[in-house]
This record gives sequence, structure tokens and C-alpha cells, in this order.
Amino acid sequence: MVWFSSLLWIFWSIGLNLQTLGQMVSDHIMPQPSKFAIGKLKSFNFVELWYFTDEGCTKAQDSSRAQSDDAYGLMRVDNLVALKLVASFKASQNVIQDADLTWRQMNVSKNTMLQYMDLCSWLQKHVQSFTHFYFNIELLIMYQAKVRRQWHNNLA
Repeated sequence: MVWFSSLLWIFWSIGLNLQTLGQMVSDHIMPQPSKFAIGKLKSFNFVELWYFTDEGCTKAQDSSRAQSDDAYGLMRVDNLVALKLVASFKASQNVIQDADLTWRQMNVSKNTMLQYMDLCSWLQKHVQSFTHFYFNIELLIMYQAKVRRQWHNNLA
């Protein structure tokens, strides 16, 4: 904790006292998926949950450091040609299909994806539908655990 106090003192001494700005330091750092994944969400297209896992966000940050943020490519929009960030074109080679994710990966990624759906201006009713969908999956898992336990207890 000494290093943390030192870091706060450094921030304060160079004028980065967050209390002066009227802001609190968050205890949660929101994961940052790739521009590709965010682009898919913004256009309401399917995107694999892997992009919102810890691993997917880490890979996105690693590759964004390696790529230039100002590289553009051409794309067709209706009958026009438009410029689009190259990073938003490229799918990851490391992507894992949803069916192959672990329970933990699915659980973490759906939470991150739901947050980004909100940030990408999805209608609240659609975000709520996904929230209910994942909640019902979790209920089903808990239900099967209880029923299976009861079934085994009845066998004994």
C-alpha cells in the first residue's frame, strides 16, 4: 500500500487531485473490447462474446498498441464510398466461438457486452431482453444443480 500512497501523492503534486475535479476514483476499470467488436455492436450485428472476455479485451489492447489509430480503409455505405478505421475491419484470429467458452468467460463477457450495448445506444428494451435471457440461463444452471442433487439424494 505504500506504493499506492506514493502514487496518489505524485498525482496530487502534479495537479491530478481527483477530489478537486469533483470525481471519485472508481474501484472498477471497465474492460475495453476491440474497435471491431464495438463497431459490430454499434451496427447491431452479431459479435462473439469472446471479444468481451478478459482475454479478448487484453488481446484488443495489445493489438491496438501495435496498430496505428489513424489508419483508414475504404468501405461502401449505400452507394457511397466512406473511410473507416482499419482496426474496425479486422476480426481477431484468436476468437473463440460462443459454444466453446467456459462458464466464467461467458459470465464475464455477457456483463461487459451488456454495458457496451448501453454505451452503443441500444434501445433499453433490447438490452433488457438480453439481460433477462442471460439471467434465465443462470437460473437454469442453478435449477439443474438442485434437481441433480435431489435426484442423487433420492437414489441413496
